Amino acid sequence: MSNRVGAAAVALAPARRTLPADAARVLCVDDEPHVLEGLRDSLRRSFDVHVAQCGTDALALLEQDPDGYAVVISDMRMPGMS
Repeated sequence: MSNRVGAAAVALAPARRTLPADAARVLCVDDEPHVLEGLRDSLRRSFDVHVAQCGTDALALLEQDPDGYAVVISDMRMPGMS
């Protein structure tokens, strides 16, 4: 499964690393790339971090795998979401 749905996937793709097999998956959602990079960099040593730059992409990831994320960290105000 891709870490990101949409055009910015390459820019936000995490470096490959070794995580425990039972590492919890975390979905970070924000429309500001630098915020996502900071979250990913802070969490990636302990969690399997996935990112989405808009609410629509995050919802698509959650629809693909409804039980796949232990936690969703999201910006409270996102363009196009109400």
